[in-house]
Amino acid sequence: MSQPYTEPQPQIGMTKTTANRVQDSEPGRKPLSALISVLFILAFGGAYLAVITPVVSTLAVRISQISTDQAEASASLGWITGVGALIAVLVTPIFGMFSDRTTSRWGRRRPWLFAGAIGTLISLVFLGLVGDTLSAALLWWVTQLFYAAVTVALNAFLPDWVPEHQRAKVGAWVGIAQQCVPLIGIYVAQFVVSQNLSSVLLFLIPGTIGMLFVIVFAVAMPDKRIHRETVTKFQVSTLLESFWFSPKKHPDFGWAWLGRFTMSMMFAFYATYQLYFIMARFSSDLGEALALQLFIGIISVVIIAVAAQISGWWSDRTGRRKGGVYLGSFLFVIAMVVHAFAYDMFWLWVGTVIVNIAIGVYFAVDLALVTDVLPDKETRAANGMGIFNVANSLPNSLAPFAAPLVLAIGGTGENYVALWLVGAGFALIASITVSRIRSVR
Repeated sequence: MSQPYTEPQPQIGMTKTTANRVQDSEPGRKPLSALISVLFILAFGGAYLAVITPVVSTLAVRISQISTDQAEASASLGWITGVGALIAVLVTPIFGMFSDRTTSRWGRRRPWLFAGAIGTLISLVFLGLVGDTLSAALLWWVTQLFYAAVTVALNAFLPDWVPEHQRAKVGAWVGIAQQCVPLIGIYVAQFVVSQNLSSVLLFLIPGTIGMLFVIVFAVAMPDKRIHRETVTKFQVSTLLESFWFSPKKHPDFGWAWLGRFTMSMMFAFYATYQLYFIMARFSSDLGEALALQLFIGIISVVIIAVAAQISGWWSDRTGRRKGGVYLGSFLFVIAMVVHAFAYDMFWLWVGTVIVNIAIGVYFAVDLALVTDVLPDKETRAANGMGIFNVANSLPNSLAPFAAPLVLAIGGTGENYVALWLVGAGFALIASITVSRIRSVR
């Protein structure tokens, strides 16, 4: 869909100088309308709701219902989710490459959203119906395949249609949505289990809500149609190239990729072991620890929302990205050090406040920065974002193997000082990588 050229006008909180700079850097790109922005954010949050709910709660509940032994259920959950994460890492760049080459009359991204949303919902429903672990595993892996199709198209929308002066603001709201929906998923799981309702509702409710938002966005979104003659002939080498970009040719994207990878390793440590950390130092009772974790989660959403909005507003207003990434990275370093030596509730809350300010500041601006340095935006946006998503997803597979080795230092298996200091080291590396990026401020 072509867009007529209009001179960009200063937005709220945007100077005339910034508007002129946007005009020079992205000629012909209109500001994204409020309606499409809201639908995009809801679609991103909805897709995340459909799949993160099983990750944080309902898949574990379903495996426990299927298995007779709790130890067996825990082991099964580990390899099912681990393989599923690996599948997502492998297929996302491939789907991105095919999306960039899609010549459908409905556009490059829309078919992937429709197919991915419908496939995700169907596989989730059957996941709630099966009665054995192997079937549950196969359906979860199929879910990951279809969900990858959805995320490929959603991630590509940012470089496709969101102008530079709106990317941090939109990225901030995407981050807020992703922080809110796990709490919704946990509530749905608790309600279904407490009311002794059918297990299929554990997946049907969040899946239906989430994928409905995706489908509504797919109908309303603008999408470019490319003609078959403009697409190069597909070869096996094309498939292999979908996993690769040249760091020498695109060094800024390479540094951005490495920065997100190291930061995601730190965040995977934090997200995976937060509950066990609370139990080790503050409450050995699982019920109390879960209640504290939920309370921390609710407070965290508020802090992240405020921090992300301020960070996104400042970045879009000034046109600067690196400052927010620097600040967020250094706050992560401080937060991990505070957690390492937190032995009372006061310092736990200090570390919690700092880490959530860091989440809001960093992830809002870093997404905009990555979009700014994405190679070949016009022809390989989905593939490029798919490659970047590997940096976001691969640590979720590596952290569960690396973290126990760090925790085992000293022989106790609970060396959280070492775990959080290693996390601080990852965040410090991420701050160094952004200093190497030259093409954005």
